[in-house]
Order: sequence, then structure tokens, then C-alpha cells
Amino acid sequence: MEAKTEAVFLSVAAGRGIPRNVASVEVLLALALKRKDALAFSHARRLLSIAWGLLAGYPHRRRTKVIEQLALCTYKDPDLPADERFDAAFAILRVFARPGTDDDFSATADPSETYGIAGAIFKGKVERRWGPPKSSNARWPITRKAT
Repeated sequence: MEAKTEAVFLSVAAGRGIPRNVASVEVLLALALKRKDALAFSHARRLLSIAWGLLAGYPHRRRTKVIEQLALCTYKDPDLPADERFDAAFAILRVFARPGTDDDFSATADPSETYGIAGAIFKGKVERRWGPPKSSNARWPITRKAT
């Protein structure tokens, strides 16, 4: 599989796109993870979007990995406007909020990764609105009045 992934990587890097005969979820996921490690979030997001379209019939664990990584790369993608990328990333994670479907979040064995990504998305939204905390112990402003 490593040779197939490298062949796809070289084809994409040369601008020829993804060869049709190797567009499988595993290859696209491996390539996207390499691009993510190289901090090329926009490219990884596009690869994962293609993989998401091919997920029918794959096991729940593989679908979970693709959806989590797509949400992560979406919220970290500097090519998208900040408000749009946070909202889009959270919308991707909402796939897990459909009880009774194949993507039911309660069926995920270890939801900590998904919760962590959701928390990072909301942290980014809060920091975008109010700025980062002033110190490590600081908290974001509370909008209610003390009585």
C-alpha cells in the first residue's frame, strides 16, 4: 500500500490529480495524513472530502477516522475564512449526531478524539470573537452581572 500511496502523492504533486484506479479511502486517508503532517491543511481537506464521498460500505472505525480528520483539517485550513471554517468543521462533526444511523456518535468506542476536535473548534470561535486569554490562568469574559 505504501507504493500505491507514493504513486498517488507524486501524481497529485505533479498536478495530474488522483488516478481513478487508486482512489480508495485507505490511499486517500494515508495521503491526507501525510499532507496534514506537512501542515498542508487545505490539500489534506480536499483529499479527505473525496474520501468522504467513497465511505459507503466501510467499517464505522474507518468512517470515524475520515470524518474526524476532515473536521480537523477544515478548522485548521488557512485558505478558508475563519467563521466559515469553524462552522463547516462543526457541521462535519454533526454527522455523528444522527442517532440510529451508521454514523451514530454513541456507537463510537472512544469519542474522546471527536470531543477534543469539537472543543478546539469552539475554542477557535471564542478566541476569534474575544481574542486569546491574557494569561494561562485567565478565563474568557462572563457576560452576566454579579449580584
